[in-house]
Amino acid sequence: MNNRQFIHTKVNNLYEEVPYPLWDHKKRFSKLPNEILRYKYLKIDHVLENANVLDVGCGTGNRSILVAKYFKVKKLYGFDACKKSLEIASKVAKEEDFDDFIPIHGDLFNLPFDDNFFDVVISWGVLHHTYNPKLGLKEMHRVCKYNGYIGFFVYNSFADWRHNLQRKDVLSNGGETTEDKLSYALKHYGKTNKYKRFKKIEDFSQELLTEFRDEFIHPHKSDHTINEILDWQKELSIEFTGSFPPMRFRDTISWIKDRYQMRKKYPISKSKLVNIVGFIASLFPRGKLFCKLPSKLHILLWHLFYFIQGADGSFSHGPVIAGKKTRNNY
Repeated sequence: MNNRQFIHTKVNNLYEEVPYPLWDHKKRFSKLPNEILRYKYLKIDHVLENANVLDVGCGTGNRSILVAKYFKVKKLYGFDACKKSLEIASKVAKEEDFDDFIPIHGDLFNLPFDDNFFDVVISWGVLHHTYNPKLGLKEMHRVCKYNGYIGFFVYNSFADWRHNLQRKDVLSNGGETTEDKLSYALKHYGKTNKYKRFKKIEDFSQELLTEFRDEFIHPHKSDHTINEILDWQKELSIEFTGSFPPMRFRDTISWIKDRYQMRKKYPISKSKLVNIVGFIASLFPRGKLFCKLPSKLHILLWHLFYFIQGADGSFSHGPVIAGKKTRNNY
């Protein structure tokens, strides 16, 4: 078995056993405002109505189905290697009364679609679990229409530095069985707000257990700098349109302002600090969105921010980026 097959098998076995994420409608609704703003600051929101959208590695569909309904996409194709995840995604579509979800099983390195097929192609947190993320992005590029949009997220190298040390320790020293590893992770690293009230893995809800497994015993992940993912875009002739969170300071203020103004329909954190920051941002006059490439200074400061953010062992931080396909050839 070659490295590609080995990684695919290991990763797929994890998700077949415990699909991720497992959310109910309330949780999906709480996530919706950030999903709406994600597409706004990627500069994709204006093309979503009546668009054919491909979600590469859609998983259980919890992140994309409700927002696809919100933006009135024509068809949302949910593509994944995990059959069990697709079964759950189909149920989520029914729960959300969204009839335009099409689940498709397969290998993301061999997408079963013609060239230039989709208006929008997205992949949130999937490519870094493959043997070659850039090659996966290249395949996404192939099936996207000329002047269509491609958005993706991969783990950031600076954000995950401490988490990587913890995960390595769990996988190396946590014991032989999954249960042993999870118990070891909870004992040594389960001190965050989400996990600190639990003393035994058996006390976890199914939703929380899926998150904990994904965090500490995932069999494969890679991490990438902002410069690296921007280079991927450039090599594949994907013209940068935006990031989320926005990496330019003025756009960051606009994003905080937007989220604060949505608080009546979509309540935000009860944290006083979050509300204070939102209120301060709301006082700034609304300016034009730039959504331009971040400067070297922006990138340096964001990497520093992610490094500090990752000091507590948290992970899955980093910018989502998107762009317009400007060439059919590479």
